[in-house]
Amino acid sequence: HSISVLLEIAALQWYSKNVEGGQTGSVYVPDSQDMAVKLAFAIMTLNTQLHNPLLRTETQPDAALRDFVAKFRATVVDDPAVAGKRKGNVLRKRDQPRVVTIMEVPTERLKAIYDRVLANRLVTCSDARPSAPEFEVEWVRDCSDLNAPPLSDDQVEQEIEDVYSDPGFRDGILFNASSDRLPSKFSIEPPAWLRVTIRIPEPNPKLSIRIRVLSMPADTPTATNASSSSGSGPADVVSILPNNWLTFRASNTASFIIRPQAVGHFTLHFIMEGSHARHYHPIPSRTMVVEGAFMRQTVQVNWKRGEDSNNRARHMFGMDSQPTKTRWVQCLEAALRSTAD
Repeated sequence: HSISVLLEIAALQWYSKNVEGGQTGSVYVPDSQDMAVKLAFAIMTLNTQLHNPLLRTETQPDAALRDFVAKFRATVVDDPAVAGKRKGNVLRKRDQPRVVTIMEVPTERLKAIYDRVLANRLVTCSDARPSAPEFEVEWVRDCSDLNAPPLSDDQVEQEIEDVYSDPGFRDGILFNASSDRLPSKFSIEPPAWLRVTIRIPEPNPKLSIRIRVLSMPADTPTATNASSSSGSGPADVVSILPNNWLTFRASNTASFIIRPQAVGHFTLHFIMEGSHARHYHPIPSRTMVVEGAFMRQTVQVNWKRGEDSNNRARHMFGMDSQPTKTRWVQCLEAALRSTAD
């Protein structure tokens, strides 16, 4: 709605500034304000049909031209005074008006406008320098060092890929350079830490990105919103290291590390800040999950069934951490000793 209002205001301003000069060879001025607004909206629609990649393959240029011209084709009565010559409610046949088709804007003017829009795509101020920040992801052993060397491809394939890769995005149509490159799940005890690098075309001191974490821990019924300067709160599922504020003052890249610290779901929101934020495409938010370290810390309990020594029952339990496993082992051993006594 706001775009429509702005476009209408721009059309009326353009009309008021040009109507006094009248028609010239290069500038066409419509007959009225209403026609100026109608022409402005029609030109924007034409620009979308010719240059929007989602519509360009469906709309042929010739069809776009026909649609554009048809918007200004009107049918009128050549003698409106005849409409008053009625006999009762019936218009006499010889007095019936002749309906004709006229062009509200000359066809040659519409064709000239079409040719210019086809050759030169109309862009907004923010479209003049479009830029989409790109994501690069690497796995590192040391979460305290942003410059730590990444794991090799073989290490990632053996230790990371089977557990953390998201087949729905990897090498598919949705796998792009944005936040879709982040994995869909983490482990509470990962073998390595995920380092994310956001890249823009060139350094820009007037752009920064703030990362906000929205957490839903597994043992907490409501979501918590991160507000601390480190980008994480006491109940957050992950923390952002070294902090949640990325700047591009001296470099065209900025990095951070995602460190899981509790089981649950979390969403990363990337908030563009600064006077040049409008020159960059927004970064989609990404929802991920931190799972328990299942099968990394296990305890197996087995016992005989009946008199047959070969018939044994076995149960395996997965623990979240080594301390939890140690406590379970101690409790089970104490229970067995007390039973034996």
